This record gives sequence, structure tokens and C-alpha cells, in this order.
Amino acid sequence: MKINDVEKQLINDDAPKIQKENNDQEVKKSKADKLVELISINASLFHNMDDEVFISFEVNSNDSSETHFENWKLGSQGFKNWASYQFYTHYETTPGDASIKDAADTLYGLGLYRGDEIEVYARYALHESKVYVDLGCPKWKAVEVSRKGYKVIESSNVPVKFVRSNTTREIPIPVKGGNISLIWKHLNIESEDSQFLCLAWILECMRINRPYPVLEITGEQGSAKSTFQKRLKEIIDPNKVDLRSAPRDVERIYFTTQHNHLISYNNLSHLTANTQDALCALSTGGGDASRKLYSDSEEKVLEAMRPVVINGITPLATRPDLGDRTIAVQLPRVVGYITESELNKNWEKNQPMIMGSLYELLSLVLAELPNIKRLDKPPRMADFAYLGQAMLNVQGIEKSFTEIFKRNRDRVVLRVIESSVVAQALINLISNEGDFYGTKGHLLERLTKYRPRYFDKASWPKSAQGLMNLLNRIAPALRVHKIEMFEEKNRRNDGFRVQVRKTITRN
Repeated sequence: MKINDVEKQLINDDAPKIQKENNDQEVKKSKADKLVELISINASLFHNMDDEVFISFEVNSNDSSETHFENWKLGSQGFKNWASYQFYTHYETTPGDASIKDAADTLYGLGLYRGDEIEVYARYALHESKVYVDLGCPKWKAVEVSRKGYKVIESSNVPVKFVRSNTTREIPIPVKGGNISLIWKHLNIESEDSQFLCLAWILECMRINRPYPVLEITGEQGSAKSTFQKRLKEIIDPNKVDLRSAPRDVERIYFTTQHNHLISYNNLSHLTANTQDALCALSTGGGDASRKLYSDSEEKVLEAMRPVVINGITPLATRPDLGDRTIAVQLPRVVGYITESELNKNWEKNQPMIMGSLYELLSLVLAELPNIKRLDKPPRMADFAYLGQAMLNVQGIEKSFTEIFKRNRDRVVLRVIESSVVAQALINLISNEGDFYGTKGHLLERLTKYRPRYFDKASWPKSAQGLMNLLNRIAPALRVHKIEMFEEKNRRNDGFRVQVRKTITRN
């Protein structure tokens, strides 16, 4: 079939445009290839067990001949900045976002299938019984804490791979010779027990791969709750945004763990049931899964175990599982205000000495821990109790940390009684009628007589099994209130029976 003159002219007119588009694609492809080659020569690629790919490279300092090493997740802003700098240095032109993305796609495959599998850490790491702390400084220095003391080391001597986000901020270089009591000039705590608990919690945050108690800070307006929490964040894991508002959903909580070691929520009025369950899981290790994109069926799984600190005017941990993992610290009202600028000036002056004393104390605790063979009736957060006892021992304080922790925990758990209409009804039932023995359905029926006049109807169980699920959840709080419950495993003619009774106290 012949092509008429009009069609020929149209083809001729479009030819330059088509050629230009092809040339543009060749330019982009060429830049991406050059970038892959450049990065392959000047950096190393590796991946972790979750198939995330990272890049490690050496950086020359602008102000000296010194060099340091950095590690970034592929596709992060740190990676993009370095890749752009490398390309411009060699070719005196910018690669462009599209070329960086194309290069990253290729580098991902190289890192995943040719790179070594290496674990990465954010802020804290444990290696050969030593704690390593990423100081977040421009030269990527770290603190090494061992049983013999601590020292600041260069990035080339750090035996683990630390990674950062663009929100990571710097911990000041620690100074030796400080006194740990200096910290209480900046943390508004009067109670000695609360000081012990808070100090042990700070040290526990510097260890990894273990359950963490949730620290709840309460106090009336004017008790410096936010300042208190900000100082904790600056000690443990400073971030561009140290104090964050209440999380919108569970997924957001776990997303925050990707860029923070310490999860910090400020000025909360209450915590939903789902949020409390999420913080409870985060304390001892948990995760959340959702679709990667709405257009595919793959799951994005976020899993973490992180320390958490929250504050509010009124108590926040009201569910028994979270209460059993919570340290509650109530701050007194501050008398005699000073300006924010003066507070910050004093803090900047003292923080290096505070950091030094904390690392020295952690070193002593690491040395003492192996000497503590057994605690008498350790609580649920047993690792924390062992660390706390070691902390008291090295300071020459002859007290039981377990007893201090349990007294605090019992006060927290008892809140569940106050916030649960079922718990209140059960206490009234036992107080008025004595021990109960009968079916679950009969127990639900008897409890309705002791409900308060005004209560949230949504909180009352709709079935006998719903009642048992709720009672099992608040069982720790009931035991603190000297009430215990037993379910029979075998079904009788009238159904499964349950016994609720006052705890028998033995001398």
C-alpha cells in the first residue's frame, strides 16, 4: 500500500520530535549507568535479613584530610545527596532525580544478590557484650561502653553498621568526671523511688533486643512535663521532632519506629484501646502489617521493640496489659520559673557531663549484672528488674529494686479497677455476697445488680464469654486487689463454671 504525500509529510514532521525523545532516554540511561558504575567503585552495598539494601561509603572532610564512613539506606536522602555529589564531582553536571531512581533500582538488585547480609542498627547496638551509641555527629563517631569503661571512637573503628534518617540529631560528646546527681537539676523528680526508676529506665533504653517498660509522665499544668520528656529524648535519642502528638493509628506508631529508637508522645489526653494495645506490643516486641500499595497484594510488615515515653495531665495507661509494663512518674509543680533560654543554656552546659556520668554508670552496671544470679520473685519485666538492682548495687544503695518497681506497678495496675465498670461490679459483688461459684452466665447475671447507675453501656459485656475475656484481661489488676479467678476446664450440664474469691493470705 502506498503512502500518500500527506502521510509522508506528517512522518517527516514528527521525526525530529521522536529522535529528541530517544536522545533524552539515552541521556537518562547513560547518566544512570555512569552513576551505578561510580557508586560500585566508591561504595559497598549490603542488605539485611528483611531484604532492605544499604550503602556504605567513605567521606573526605572539607576542613581536614580526615575521612569517616557513613551508612545509608538505598533511596534515603543521605544516599541521594552523596550520589548527586559524586556525579557532579566527576562529570560537572547533575544526574537528576530520574537517573538517581534508575540507578537505585539497579543498585538494589546488586546489593540484594551480590552484597553481604549485615544487620543494621539505629542509635544503639550490642556487639561482643559492649554497647555502642551512634552520637549522630557529622563525622559519625560513636561511644563504646564496656565493663571496663567507655570511650569515644572514630567511625572506622565502629564494628557495627549504624544507619540514620534525615531527622537524626546529635548527642554531645560525653565528658568524664561528672556526677550522676547533676541530672536531677534538669529532671523535675522529687521522689527517690521515682528517681531510681527513671534512671534505670534511661540505662535500659541504651540496651537493645529486650523488653522495655513504658515510661508515663503525669503532672498538673506547670510541672514541666514536656521539658522533662524533651530532656530524656535529648539524652537517649535526639530527633528533629523530639515531642510528637498523639498517633493517628497503629500503623503510624510502627512507622515512627523506622526512624527513632525512643518513641515519644507529648501532651496526651487519653489513649484509645487500640493505641494502648499497640504500645504494649511495642514494649515487648510486636508488629503491624498492611498492603505495600493499594495497587498490589504484597504486605508491608513493620516489626519493632522500642522504649516508649508518654506524658499527660491525667493517667494514660488504663488497660491491664499496658499497666503491667508501665512505670508511672508524677511530677510536682514547678515553683519559681526561669526563662526557656536560661534553661536551655544550663542544659547545654551540663549535658556533656551528664552523658559522661550515664555512660560510666552503664559500664559499672554491665560489669555488675553477671554477679546478680537470682532475684526473689522478679516481675514481668525481669530484665529491667535485674538492671535496676545492678544499678542500685554499684551505687551502694541497699534496697530491693524489685520491690520499688512492684510498688509502682501495683499503683498503675489498680487504675484498671477504677476505669473498669466490670471490675467495680465484681468487687462490689464479692464484698456484699462473698466468694462466687457458678456458671459464666450466672456470674454475668449477678454482676448486673452491682453496676453503677451511670456507666458506658458499650463497656459492658454482651455475653458470658465476652465477660470472661474481659475478666482475663483485668486479672492482674484483680490480683493486686486481692481477688483471684479460676475457670473449670470441663463443661458441666449447666455449662462451664467459674470461681471468684478473695485471696487467702498466709502468714
